[in-house]
Amino acid sequence: MLQKFGVGVDIVKVERFQDKPYSKHKNFYKKIFLDSEIKYCLKHKNSAVHFSGKFAIKESVKKSIYQKI
Repeated sequence: MLQKFGVGVDIVKVERFQDKPYSKHKNFYKKIFLDSEIKYCLKHKNSAVHFSGKFAIKESVKKSIYQKI
């Protein structure tokens, strides 16, 4: 069975994640990201950049799968 996929694009403002630091909003992050993704992002000095990038990827994949063709 062949399935058609669309193109998904998403842009996320890094400030959205800078305004919600992980240390104060753990439940928010755990609803969106896997534990391994959180661990990866927190390894970096500016984790907000990595969280926003991972979020944009997830959203663009959802858009490409659920896009009506």
